[in-house]
Amino acid sequence: MRTQQDEIGFGDTTLPAIPAGRTYLVTGPSRLAGRLARRLTLADPADGAVLVSTTTAGSRLAADVTEAFPAVDPSRLSIVDASGRHDAEPTGDVAIERATGTADLTGISIGLARLDATPRERGIDRVRTCIDSLSMLLLYTNFKTMSRFIHVMAGRVTAGDGFGAFVFDPNMHDEQIRYTFEAMTDGRIEVAPGEGGDRVRIDGGEWRQLDPV
Repeated sequence: MRTQQDEIGFGDTTLPAIPAGRTYLVTGPSRLAGRLARRLTLADPADGAVLVSTTTAGSRLAADVTEAFPAVDPSRLSIVDASGRHDAEPTGDVAIERATGTADLTGISIGLARLDATPRERGIDRVRTCIDSLSMLLLYTNFKTMSRFIHVMAGRVTAGDGFGAFVFDPNMHDEQIRYTFEAMTDGRIEVAPGEGGDRVRIDGGEWRQLDPV
């Protein structure tokens, strides 16, 4: 069994490893930040991964992820579909829970709790969680409710010795909201486009070139 002193690695992203049990705000343009957050969540094939989607239907996301990340074992991947675009019932190995939509934080929380327990029942010690995105959820709920949701989700990550990547597009919100959400998580991972490709940095450190997938 892993201990709280274990580190979370991020494969070929050039980001340094971090202590287990931490949640990071992943900030940048929505598509860019969402893609990076999924990559960080799926970086270790030995870990379980739970993705919360607010824009893409569950079965569609499952197909996209397994195509983009062929090393990922579909049986270790789970999805909470909060897009409201309910598609066909899943037919593969990816487990999918559904909330009624982006305003249904209770349904998202219940789905996450169910899916978080499933890999542990199969002997998978660590689960990484990606919420894509806080910005979309915040469009359909108030700030106070959203803050409670983040607090609960970050607490689960800490208690489970896992990793959380919560996507946030700062261009969609007041700066004070970003500051508050940063204070509720353990740090910030920024991604930005550059002339030579996408760049990434953690906690305001040095920008690093992000190798393409």
